[in-house]
Amino acid sequence: MRLLLPLSAALLSLACKAEEAAPHAHQSGAYTLSFLTEWDGGDCRFDTVYANFDPVGTTIDADAAAGTMAVSFDEGDQVLDCDLDVNAFSCPPVFFFEQDLTRDGKQAVVSVRFGMAGDWTSASAFSGSYAHHFACEGADCGGLDGTAYGADAAFPCQLSGDFSAVAD
Repeated sequence: MRLLLPLSAALLSLACKAEEAAPHAHQSGAYTLSFLTEWDGGDCRFDTVYANFDPVGTTIDADAAAGTMAVSFDEGDQVLDCDLDVNAFSCPPVFFFEQDLTRDGKQAVVSVRFGMAGDWTSASAFSGSYAHHFACEGADCGGLDGTAYGADAAFPCQLSGDFSAVAD
């Protein structure tokens, strides 16, 4: 009888751990972004604070069985390939756009990468943060006066915000 009690306690403990680690039943299908926060310019120190990320035309397709999620934008061919975890997701930054400033008389090319990560709040909703990662290459990256970036722009830097999404 003494052997059964510790054995049953050990089995109960294993069952509880297995339940905690069970994957969240993410709903597959399309999601809509909402409640985006305004960013404040972050550590970029740009003269012009860029317009907040616009979710219009952004599609999010989750595939719960495969453990993946794809985020695509109507502004181009960029697609974020995301990994779904038990209660979280991660979308490593991908190339978003590049701006050649030679037409502004500057020897500089600014490139931007975009990524996002967050947590599932239910089987059909998630929230998280997104970031635009800015970099600059060229002789004039330290002084971009006369451009939207400005003389005090600091590279590399990032602008970020928060969002939530619900299943369509």
